[in-house]
Amino acid sequence: MQAPINVSKTLISALEKIRVETNFNFTISKSNRKPIDNLLLLNQHFHQKPKRLKSFEPVLTEINHFEKIEVDNLPDNELELLEQAIIDSIKGSKSEYDSVSDIIAAYSAKKLDDQQLQEQLDLFNRKDKPNNYTYNGLKLELNTDFLVEHYYNPIILTSDAHKQLFKHIVWVPSEIEFLKKLQENRDKLEKYEWWYFSKIDETTDNVSIPYYDTREQEFRNFFRFYFLA
Repeated sequence: MQAPINVSKTLISALEKIRVETNFNFTISKSNRKPIDNLLLLNQHFHQKPKRLKSFEPVLTEINHFEKIEVDNLPDNELELLEQAIIDSIKGSKSEYDSVSDIIAAYSAKKLDDQQLQEQLDLFNRKDKPNNYTYNGLKLELNTDFLVEHYYNPIILTSDAHKQLFKHIVWVPSEIEFLKKLQENRDKLEKYEWWYFSKIDETTDNVSIPYYDTREQEFRNFFRFYFLA
């Protein structure tokens, strides 16, 4: 009753619902909100319009964060080295052979010369290992073997400590852990003929999954990783 008249009118239906005890599941908890704020939140909840999926649309230009990767505070010569490291990662980073003995056998059969032998050995030893870039304690991981089903390779990772130096790459610890778990459990996705996924950046990419945030009483969008299978 202490609220302004226009606010009180909007709360009448909420108050009517509050009187029906079966409308709620009660839990014991503390709230720092004022009673009027709680009423306004309840009123907002009761008047939410549901969101429904209308159709599936092909992803065309909605994922574009990979075009906007930025690096701060690196001198020009270091930027050139970083660019070269990325190019090296994108190039064929896997050996054509499944084992060192296969490489040696190919060399013995004169299918490889001395230079090709060394190249294949280097590629094989780099298998499943990231191509790291370091500068003044800064570490950046450029990984193409990490998960080949990622739409954009290499997958560029850094740590939480260095997140301020890069924009639009993977740095959240839980995201990196998710990638590792996904890599470890890829066999569970083998039933699909094909599948790909991409990191989603909520500041640039227009791809998300809507959900209702019961705590804040509003619809929000879930970003992070997006699967297509």
